[in-house]
Amino acid sequence: DDSKNFLFKIDETNKTASFYGSNQKSQDVIIPRIVKHESKDYLITSICGLHFTISCDSLKIKFEEESSVSTIYRNAFSESNIEEISFPKSLIELKKGWCSGTEKLRRIIISPLIGQFIFKEDKYLICKSNENDAEFDKLLFVRRDIKEISIPRNIKIIGSYSFEYSKIEEISIPASVTKICE
Repeated sequence: DDSKNFLFKIDETNKTASFYGSNQKSQDVIIPRIVKHESKDYLITSICGLHFTISCDSLKIKFEEESSVSTIYRNAFSESNIEEISFPKSLIELKKGWCSGTEKLRRIIISPLIGQFIFKEDKYLICKSNENDAEFDKLLFVRRDIKEISIPRNIKIIGSYSFEYSKIEEISIPASVTKICE
């Protein structure tokens, strides 16, 4: 972008951008709503990867209030030191493998305006596999430092990378689980 603080992939046809990385030294990264490139504004609609040219031990990702980020792609945070993310109210989809490589991720803050995701008991992230259903039936992520968990009986699918880097010593999986992904 023109400020040289962030890296983006630009879609000139649709006037959108995907956040790709940062040159900031800050541990708190706030992803803007719009990026300016060559005097044109592009609406940021996704996170496609986090590439940080400056290393930090702990990273917190936040979004501007009126964010339009609706999708977080596979490996978006891979090998980063992300510990916390605040999902914007615009978030609709977490692609398969969105949390791959997130060894330090411990906290997910979800806007109360998002009806698709819940970070339950400050331990695990669940979602609706079908947005038209009322039931939250898919496990997407378990905090990496949890040692024991009982997966709720309403869960039918355990998503890819849900337990990657986990410290799980004991797990209880109900008979309702019909699919365990990568």
